Amino acid sequence: MAPSTRCHISLHKPPNKTILPHTFNHRVDLVLPTDLYLLFSDDLHSSPLLKRPLLCHRLHVPLSAILETVFFTKYIKTGNVIMLSRGRIDIDNVYSLNDGVLRLSLRKDTYEKSGLVGQPSRFGNTSGKKKPSRYTVEINLRDPAMLHGRKGFERIVWSFANVLKDNVDFMFCDLEQTNSPSPLPSCPILAALGALPRSMNMQLSQIPTSALRVPSLHPPPGSMIRGMGKSLAAEYQREVWQEWALHVYEWLALVSLGPADRIMAGDNVDPYLSTYSVEQAEGKKGGIPVTRLTFRGLLPALWIADLWKFVWQVSLPLPIRVTWFSW
Repeated sequence: MAPSTRCHISLHKPPNKTILPHTFNHRVDLVLPTDLYLLFSDDLHSSPLLKRPLLCHRLHVPLSAILETVFFTKYIKTGNVIMLSRGRIDIDNVYSLNDGVLRLSLRKDTYEKSGLVGQPSRFGNTSGKKKPSRYTVEINLRDPAMLHGRKGFERIVWSFANVLKDNVDFMFCDLEQTNSPSPLPSCPILAALGALPRSMNMQLSQIPTSALRVPSLHPPPGSMIRGMGKSLAAEYQREVWQEWALHVYEWLALVSLGPADRIMAGDNVDPYLSTYSVEQAEGKKGGIPVTRLTFRGLLPALWIADLWKFVWQVSLPLPIRVTWFSW
């Protein structure tokens, strides 16, 4: 699955369809009521997801290293890994590997020297220009024709050895580790490449009791995201739903900031300085305890989907008052 450039959220498809297209993730915040967190915290921390921290590696190697026979066979042909190079996708030469597909985002001058065939990039090309300044090359390394000695493959080997030959900083994550019941032994292949291990970092933040104002997490009665015809009343109800959704999204962003003072129950800022306020549900004034779990590292989409699935399954039999959560 090709990485998505935007996060398109739909109410008519499961969350997995939203999570999985985003292959490379640096940070995930899990926000939920403290009451819900306390009910399953022991199970969560003893689950395979968190009992053994996700392990990644930092590599400083040229692109040609991933085509070496031992690495190529173990991690690309038969294994399942993701790799992402350091750089800015709209300025630098950036490389990524996912599902055996190597994607090269190249500047025009590099692309013309590489001898590889690609398409104008979705990043860094100014609209209206006749000639693109960046190109994307996609190479399916799991294709049966991708073998040493084959003409097409040797063309790639030549390009990596003569044009794209500089050492690059990569983040590397072996997705097979999530299916292993025990820690994977250190790999001599990675050790030979000078790989430096990096464990996923988890930070727990519990906001004290009655400290956080929480908005209504249910859409206003009668409002809908779409449909209801073209009448003025229908358009109004759609706008009400959109305004509610934006308010919840803004509140979640403020929670991830620390949380911000504006959503604390004791905040009493002068409206002249800040007009933001939390629109709480009727009859639910005051604050409630909220817990935020923050995960940092190279987080694969599959791991995030498994985390969501775990929390969802645990929360299903619980009272509805404590079963909202966000990631």
